[in-house]
Amino acid sequence: MVWLTFLHRFKGVPFSELRRNDVYAWLYWATYGLPFPGLQSLDEVHKATLQDALQLLQNRIGCEIPEGSNVTPFLLRLDPLSAAWRPAVS
Repeated sequence: MVWLTFLHRFKGVPFSELRRNDVYAWLYWATYGLPFPGLQSLDEVHKATLQDALQLLQNRIGCEIPEGSNVTPFLLRLDPLSAAWRPAVS
């Protein structure tokens, strides 16, 4: 079931077309809610967190994801909501 949800984040692209930087971008967004700045610009803690998460994911799906970038992940973003109180109308 996890792999099905995972593939939806990449617009249904087969595993053979996924690359490591694309998965890092999705993991970074899922963990921190921010766009992925690139692995080189991360501090050691964030980099280790992403690498550990990638290793767990690779173990779960049963294959190694190759280096590179090929697909842009589908990242949901929530727009700010402006709500105002209104009296109940009967």
